[in-house]
Amino acid sequence: MGQFNPFVCPKSSALTTIPSTDCPIRWDQVIAFAVHRKGSSLFTPTTIKASSNWTDAIADTDDGKITLTPAFSGWTFPKSEITIEGENDNSTIGGLGSIGGGNVIRPVGTFRNKSSAAMKALSSYTAESSNDSAPKVEVFFINVYGQIIANSDGTGFDATNITVTDTYSDGLKKDNMNDVSMSLPYGWSFDATLYTPSFDIKALLPK
Repeated sequence: MGQFNPFVCPKSSALTTIPSTDCPIRWDQVIAFAVHRKGSSLFTPTTIKASSNWTDAIADTDDGKITLTPAFSGWTFPKSEITIEGENDNSTIGGLGSIGGGNVIRPVGTFRNKSSAAMKALSSYTAESSNDSAPKVEVFFINVYGQIIANSDGTGFDATNITVTDTYSDGLKKDNMNDVSMSLPYGWSFDATLYTPSFDIKALLPK
């Protein structure tokens, strides 16, 4: 899914019907993510659930390669804030304002006691995900139940500015920690789908 545009023109002939939610949708605790360079189609809604497609992509040596992070904790998705210009002031008629869009969010999680080699490798994704003109990588989220969060067509979410901090610690009897974060554009989740794979994807995570 590309950048979400809330201002679609021309409008549809009728208001869009809001479908029912038959079962509650809960992502629960995200504990890892996968990264893939955009440009080549990696998964469909069917193949994203198959073990062989993941193991083949992990073993790939070119742009088809996908990588998984080690498990982390504390990951949360902040809510996006809507930008409204001119509300309650004289710059708009009646002070009603106009919607400018939504802000980018920056989820953060924390690795504990991981090697410097692992964190150095992860830091290379900063260059891979730099926002020069358009997102260059897509990400897939993995939750604590081994489910995959991706778009409805099997693609990942556009992500930029993936970063990992230097190691920090509070000292005596405390863990070494590194924070990992990324930028996700407004509307990133509007096509999100929860997939239950036919295998234990958590078994593929680096230790």
